[in-house]
Amino acid sequence: TGRGRWFGIILKQMVRALYKKTDVHITPSVYLTNQIKNEYGVPKDKLVVMPNLIDLSYIKKMAKEKIHKKSLTHELHNKQVLKIFSMGRFDQQKKTDMLFRAVKELVSIFPNLKIYLLGDGPLKAKYMNNIRTLNLQQRVVFLGWQKNPYQFLKHAHVMVLLSNYEAYPYVLLEAMALRVPVISSDVPFGPAEILDEGRYGFLLKHNIVSELKTALQKLLLNKSHYHRMKQMGYGRAKQYGVQNIGPRYLRLFDSLTQHTS
Repeated sequence: TGRGRWFGIILKQMVRALYKKTDVHITPSVYLTNQIKNEYGVPKDKLVVMPNLIDLSYIKKMAKEKIHKKSLTHELHNKQVLKIFSMGRFDQQKKTDMLFRAVKELVSIFPNLKIYLLGDGPLKAKYMNNIRTLNLQQRVVFLGWQKNPYQFLKHAHVMVLLSNYEAYPYVLLEAMALRVPVISSDVPFGPAEILDEGRYGFLLKHNIVSELKTALQKLLLNKSHYHRMKQMGYGRAKQYGVQNIGPRYLRLFDSLTQHTS
């Protein structure tokens, strides 16, 4: 509507004015930094890229908690079941339906392939309808929203992040911290930086089903490559750990304190 358009224009001008008054603006992504610089006119010397940090010790600790549902515990511990995990809200931001279609095309190669969905949201009914249409009812498990997702995620063979856009996806780092290889849509902002353009995980440049299918096959059919991606991903997660990123924040805060004192 016209009112909504004018509100957007006014809001953008207010944000532009506020951004210019800050001493420093911290963003987790180079791409997001460039967008802020271009759209809001923030001087480059006021922009600092500081990746989100993760607490690997906490993630490992929480992953050790027991799952109380015995039937699910038995299934998750079954190494014969190839477990693909997806974690996030069920909404228009995600492209989870791609995963359903890719798995449908892969079941002849991997008869024990299953999908585990951590999350909930308004598109759950649509997902369930897609699953019925593809006859995947026995291959998709809805785990719901979990306060502690790590006790489930640690059992994943692969974690897949399928999106139309992101705001620096923490879930990639969480999976890699548990030595779970990842496949991600190459969308703004963050996946390409976290995975270093595909060095530490698969990036889907075109974000289509055939690309996802190929990435899953490469991971699941090549054991040496699979284990290499597990180790490389874990090493990458450590780079984002508290011990590495924390001191960078402290140095930044010290410099700001000295500047304003």
